[in-house]
Amino acid sequence: MVKDKELGGIQLFTGNDFKSEFIEDYFVMGIPKFILLDPNENIVKSSAPRPSDAKLIDLFNQLEI
Repeated sequence: MVKDKELGGIQLFTGNDFKSEFIEDYFVMGIPKFILLDPNENIVKSSAPRPSDAKLIDLFNQLEI
C-alpha cells in the first residue's frame, strides 16, 4: 500500500501482530499512527496530527526550537 499510494514520510513495519518492542514503546494501538519526534529522537507528541492536517503546522509553531 505504501508504494501503491506513494505515501511519503517514514513508514515502519514492525510485524509480530502488535507485539513488538516498538509497538509497546510508542503505545501504538492502531494504524495509522503519527508520532512526532525531535532531532534527538525524543517524542514530542505521541499522537500527532496527520501530515495533511493544519493542526500539525500549529503544533510546529508551538515548539521551541
